[in-house]
Amino acid sequence: MFLGGTPGFSSADERRLGHQNALRAHGIPYAEELDTSGDCTRKSGYLHTREALRTGVEFTAVFARQADAPGANCRPVSAYRSRRLTAGS
Repeated sequence: MFLGGTPGFSSADERRLGHQNALRAHGIPYAEELDTSGDCTRKSGYLHTREALRTGVEFTAVFARQADAPGANCRPVSAYRSRRLTAGS
């Protein structure tokens, strides 16, 4: 899953293009449902990951960028852990 920045910003657009090029180089098909946009905050990463888990989108990795603080990329992990705990209840 790709947690990208706001489309239209050169850094976000270039990162998204790099992600798509890497997928293509490794023979992995691009899946639009795994490409999300956000404001590169902890909350955004958490919410996008939680929503993907809630709706059953299948993914094996998360490529994320943080802009607001060190450790912000950990939010997708937090969303995954809380989902696993909820699913087991």
